[in-house]
Amino acid sequence: MADPTTYNRFVLKFESPYARRDTSTQQWTVKFSMSGEEVTSQSDADATALDLAGPILALTEGGTSFVGYLYYAPGSDVNKYQASYATGVHPGTAAGYDSPSSCHATQLEVCGLAYAYVGVNSKGRAKYLFKHIHDILEQNTSPGNIGALTGSPLSIWSTGCGPNDLVTVDPTTGTASEAWDIHSALYTRQLRRGQKAPS
Repeated sequence: MADPTTYNRFVLKFESPYARRDTSTQQWTVKFSMSGEEVTSQSDADATALDLAGPILALTEGGTSFVGYLYYAPGSDVNKYQASYATGVHPGTAAGYDSPSSCHATQLEVCGLAYAYVGVNSKGRAKYLFKHIHDILEQNTSPGNIGALTGSPLSIWSTGCGPNDLVTVDPTTGTASEAWDIHSALYTRQLRRGQKAPS
């Protein structure tokens, strides 16, 4: 199914170590629909993408890097702006954890599930936005749970990113999200397999 095109969209690309025989790294993406008017310059798109990537980099370590993005203007299925960054230019920092030393790295397919409330559907059921964050850190003393966080590392997604203070919205209704949170329990989400090893 094609992505909705009504609102600003950013597709962020990350690269992380992936312990498979046939590839040493794996790219994964996180998509955002955003409020507001069309982004009209490369520099504004760059700044917004870096703000969106910040919370994810705060929940990963230096092995993960933000390596690029695509920006789609409202109503378009062709990207207007894009950028690529070399591995290590925008690395994970683990700054979102209260005590990174009390955590350990997980397998890449283990992820944190971030969520934000965006109202109710036609049947009166709560609707949420979800984002999977890979290369997350697990508590040493509580396996299966994300490391204890400091502050609200995801808050910028609902308070405003980039020069135009874009916020995350429901991609079908445009309803702005409430504050983002992340489940304490870790999840798994299968990533696309890497290239086959040569015979």
